[in-house]
Amino acid sequence: MEKKSQDQTQLQKFVRVCQYGVIGSLEKFFSWYGCLVATHPIAAILVCISVTIAGGLGLLRFYEEGDAASMVIPRHSVFRKNIDWLDENFPREIRVHSVVYTADNVLTPRVIQTIYNQRKKLEELTNGEKTFQDFCIQVPVLKLPAGGLTACKRGKAGQTTIGWDDWEEDDWVPFWGAGQNNTKINQKDAKVNKNDTNVNENETKIEQNELKDDHTETQERKKREVDEEKSEGIFAPLLKLSDFLLSSPADINIDMLEGFSDQFYPDLYCGCVEATETTCFEQNIIELWGDQGSYNEVSDRKIASLTEATILDTINNKNISQIFMKDFNFKELLGDVKYNYKGEIIGAGAVEMKFYTTVNVTDVKIHGTATRGEKIDVESYQFEGLMVSLLQERSWFPPGVSSFVNIQRQFFDSFVGQTFKDADKLVGGYILVFIYVNLMLSKLNCVEQRFCLSVVGILSVAMGMILGYGICSMFGLSYSAAHTVIPFLLLGIGIDNIFVITQTFNTIESSSTPATLAVRFGQTMKHAGVAVSVTTFTDVIAFFVGANTLLPGLQSFCVYAAVAIFCIYALQVTHFVAWFSLDQRRQSAKRDGCICCFTHKNFKSFEFSNRSFLNKVFSYIGVLLTK
Repeated sequence: MEKKSQDQTQLQKFVRVCQYGVIGSLEKFFSWYGCLVATHPIAAILVCISVTIAGGLGLLRFYEEGDAASMVIPRHSVFRKNIDWLDENFPREIRVHSVVYTADNVLTPRVIQTIYNQRKKLEELTNGEKTFQDFCIQVPVLKLPAGGLTACKRGKAGQTTIGWDDWEEDDWVPFWGAGQNNTKINQKDAKVNKNDTNVNENETKIEQNELKDDHTETQERKKREVDEEKSEGIFAPLLKLSDFLLSSPADINIDMLEGFSDQFYPDLYCGCVEATETTCFEQNIIELWGDQGSYNEVSDRKIASLTEATILDTINNKNISQIFMKDFNFKELLGDVKYNYKGEIIGAGAVEMKFYTTVNVTDVKIHGTATRGEKIDVESYQFEGLMVSLLQERSWFPPGVSSFVNIQRQFFDSFVGQTFKDADKLVGGYILVFIYVNLMLSKLNCVEQRFCLSVVGILSVAMGMILGYGICSMFGLSYSAAHTVIPFLLLGIGIDNIFVITQTFNTIESSSTPATLAVRFGQTMKHAGVAVSVTTFTDVIAFFVGANTLLPGLQSFCVYAAVAIFCIYALQVTHFVAWFSLDQRRQSAKRDGCICCFTHKNFKSFEFSNRSFLNKVFSYIGVLLTK
């Protein structure tokens, strides 16, 4: 036990020696440093300003991180590497946007007309010479091109199939001769394959077997067609072809188009597909009242003459898109749907409009992305901004109708641009703290008020923040929305150091014998410098420990906070102390606290102004707590 007690005593002595050695060294350093700064205040101020400007140049590399994955997924994780590889090699070209319209009942003429008018405005939106049609995803409309079959030509350069005008007489085969034509083709192919027998006999045998299978399949199809002709009449195929050729675009249905594609693929069919009219792909309830693939004067009249009864009848019984000429369940776009006892829709509280745009990936690879966090070309990014402004304009909406806009750009805009969005709150907070600091540091008279020193105290915090942010940006650390709390954190920590320094000086002034100004500031910093150093290093170490986290966003936050706190500490023990010594010289010369060139020759401090109400309050509290 005695040995153990002796070992503990030696350990305690060692710790105490280390403690006294560190604190003693800090006291000696700050005693010398306080005298130095108070002796050469102007030089200290200029050095601080120069260092702040030099470090602030690092803000030229300042950037906000807009990619959510980059803030929460570790940089070296396998998942992050896979995401980056996919994003680099297979960038997303399609961007999805939507608008949700709400009302007591969206299946009414005024709501449908509102959606239609906003959709027409979207069609008229331009960015330079480009319109919505240039940015949206174009898909074909299921109808014959203008001009009918004669428009189905494929004679352009680089295309292998021939056009309608280039067909030879033997190439034209009607519906009823398709089977015979296929047989002839197979026979021709068989002759060609026989000529190739000398080259490769095995291949010839395989091809002959395939021809045999094809011929059998052709004969079976021909037999089915003959059976159909017998049941429907010998002229049925001719009538079908004439019906197809003479039909108006409005009468051509999906079954007729499928039959056309079966008989005339690839030549004539592919030519028709290439000549087919295209339109912007969307999912919108107003498609029900479009006109043959577009919104035109006919659709204008349809929308203008709508009644609630016709809307409900259309949504319940006629779910066919008049834009894409195909069936679509528009009921899926409705929300808060109300039904009657028959299960029919009689109302809905919301309806969604979806539309899609594309990204010019080639432009992104050449010129880079328009914003951090997503790959998008400049023109598309600008156009999405115009869409946001257009779709969020609701001043002309009828009463009771509202909308919720979701343009894909908005998601990333919510991450970036946060640096100055709280600037009004930050300025307001600094003003309130300035008033508080001025009240705490000043006395109620013209000479002993410290208005200018309070400004310098706040300025020291701002300079430290600029210096810290500049250093972090210089080393490529990103900034995010979470970092916006740091300026408020720095304000509280920085002001606390000011109070410690000024209160220590006032205590030494009232309890020690008079000495030169430099010596008095040396004694002040001997005690206050050690105190603010211990608290500052505690904060800095705590934040640097937090920087070891795997989350990139939190890691950057901790480094920013630690570096900025240390920069504020360094500026306050130098910049603030230098101005403090100049302000003390001003008081000794009885110069005015606001107008420094004016001297109060017969100034005497009032007893009332020397009272400290906080000291009295805490003295009273201390007495109560010790009873």
